[in-house]
Amino acid sequence: MANIQNERVMGIASDKSFDSDFKRIAGLSWYPWVGAGYKEAKQRVLVIGDNFYAVDENGDYDEETARDFLSNRETVREYVEESRDPKKWHAKFYDRLTDTFVSEDRIDRFWNKVAFVHFFQQPDGRVSGNGHGKTERMAAWSRWQELVEVLRPDICIFCGTGLGRCYEEWNRSMGKEADWWDVESGIYKGGQQPIRGVFTTAGGHRAELVFMRHPSSRGFSSERWHEFLKRQFPEVMEEVNNV
Repeated sequence: MANIQNERVMGIASDKSFDSDFKRIAGLSWYPWVGAGYKEAKQRVLVIGDNFYAVDENGDYDEETARDFLSNRETVREYVEESRDPKKWHAKFYDRLTDTFVSEDRIDRFWNKVAFVHFFQQPDGRVSGNGHGKTERMAAWSRWQELVEVLRPDICIFCGTGLGRCYEEWNRSMGKEADWWDVESGIYKGGQQPIRGVFTTAGGHRAELVFMRHPSSRGFSSERWHEFLKRQFPEVMEEVNNV
């Protein structure tokens, strides 16, 4: 524990001991959030969001906001710190994300246990209809593998089934076959179901994957996704809920 540099923010603490490794990952604009209890967790959970949106109140691209995002490698951590108190700052994504895993009185417990990062590392210019091309997605997958090598999570939870685009092609580029499959959620009668998978990194670390509906999407139910994750990953949900 002597190597862990914890920064306490109210009821949560971040572990910055991975930062020297993060600095060596090309294209990583923002340091991931890593909870102080992540290393010792029986189930290490890495949550992957999509991106930051550099937009103004009208939803239009704002260059100054984009510059601010890119000038501060602590942006992800600062957003987590602010979001953990819903009475202070409401953000649909963070509210629904934590509600999917824990009750409101255990939000601190959740953030102290998990790691969190965004898949894309350049601010988006619009909230809906953003188009990430093949080159950007392939680079994001390679960067994700480097993060998995550093953080060694037991499970990676992707916020949005759309983040899985180019995953099969990326695996093929390394001579691998993508090991993933659709799962019946019991939530939606039509449309994209959640996806589960398993990935082994070049360094030999094995992690489970799940691609779920994006928490900000229309019709998202934190309660129903909570039950889905309890069925699929009971040990993970027990880990983040136990006090």
